[in-house]
Amino acid sequence: YGMGGIPNTDELNFIPIIEKANAMSIPVIISTQCVYDGVDISTYEVGITAQNAGAISSKNYTIEYASVRLMYMLGNNIDLKYY
Repeated sequence: YGMGGIPNTDELNFIPIIEKANAMSIPVIISTQCVYDGVDISTYEVGITAQNAGAISSKNYTIEYASVRLMYMLGNNIDLKYY
């Protein structure tokens, strides 16, 4: 799941969870623990589906930086479209 893919099988599908969170204005950030290249959720169909459901890519940010950035933006009422 390095590029930002998420589980999307019949048994375990995160897309409905992302859609529900998005409907409740809860941000969902997709990140990776891979050391190189970061996340690009526009690469594969599953990532595109997640993005269309409302998920936000953490791009090349580390998980720690992505978390702090999200906290800063939420705490300062910055629109997440600038994430």
